[in-house]
Amino acid sequence: MKIENFDTGLKGQKDIKNIIISPEENYNNKKKVREYLKNIVHHGPSKLDDNLNRYFSNDVKVNCFHPVNEFIGIDNFKTKFWLPLFGFALTAPKLYPWALEIFTDCSLSSATPGPTIE
Repeated sequence: MKIENFDTGLKGQKDIKNIIISPEENYNNKKKVREYLKNIVHHGPSKLDDNLNRYFSNDVKVNCFHPVNEFIGIDNFKTKFWLPLFGFALTAPKLYPWALEIFTDCSLSSATPGPTIE
């Protein structure tokens, strides 16, 4: 299948705006999100609320896989993803970087824009 014919699954979803960006913009956006995630990890649980509020809107939507699955809201993002991940880091520190890498397979979206960080 040609990549141009790949179905992204966005058809028929309300409030989803299809935007066309260059590969460079896509790469830069991914780098920015990875930097957000690195900052959250680096600052740890003591700054989790501040960092989540800085980088994500209150109605962030996470589409992931089992056991994270799907949820909406920054409080769910904290309790269902970040706090368990930080707990995992304490019990299995060698596997923690691997666990964080898996998160890149999840998708984040929001009905309202989050804060802009330049």
